[in-house]
Amino acid sequence: MTEPNHNENPSWFERPKNINLMITGLVAACVGLLVIDFLGHGFHDEHHPPHFKTEEFFAYQAWIGFGAFVVVVALGSLLRLLIRQREDFYDR
Repeated sequence: MTEPNHNENPSWFERPKNINLMITGLVAACVGLLVIDFLGHGFHDEHHPPHFKTEEFFAYQAWIGFGAFVVVVALGSLLRLLIRQREDFYDR
């Protein structure tokens, strides 16, 4: 395996300052959407009533999204156990 070339300039996505900027932007977007959901809770009920009672909970979509994320990470960990190869797989 070759070592990474540290003489090259890192790309925009690899710079620590920009990584922190992206994380801050993502957190701000999530908080903003929660605030909009809290302030606008009830406005959308007139035009699009929920199909299920659970959809009326605050931040329902956020909880469903987080649950889906946890399931995908757990399934990825299980899949890694199934398809894992020995470290010297390509050297043989």
